[in-house]
Amino acid sequence: MQQERAVWQELQAELATLSSSSRQIISEQSGHLMYFDQPRLIIDGIHHVVDQVRRR
Repeated sequence: MQQERAVWQELQAELATLSSSSRQIISEQSGHLMYFDQPRLIIDGIHHVVDQVRRR
């Protein structure tokens, strides 16, 4: 199971490199329902995207 998780994390990191404006955020303190456990991460991510779009 640990090896599968490591491969999955590696693939996710690779996916984030497909765009120069991508960034990977890892939610260390939540489960599958991140929007309940750490909604601030989602809110901050949305704000980041909006800021990037406004700067163009």
